[in-house]
Amino acid sequence: MLDSLQILFIMDGKGPYVWSCLLILIIIITINIIIPVVRLKRIYREGTLEE
Repeated sequence: MLDSLQILFIMDGKGPYVWSCLLILIIIITINIIIPVVRLKRIYREGTLEE
């Protein structure tokens, strides 16, 4: 069990590259989801105050 997990994380020496790319991808996707939601909330809030 531990050997298979170690093989998964190390990936023949390419593990740090693969996992860092995956982490960067997750961060970028999260930012691309959060920013529009925040902007839409601001737009809706400003629109309701004017009426």
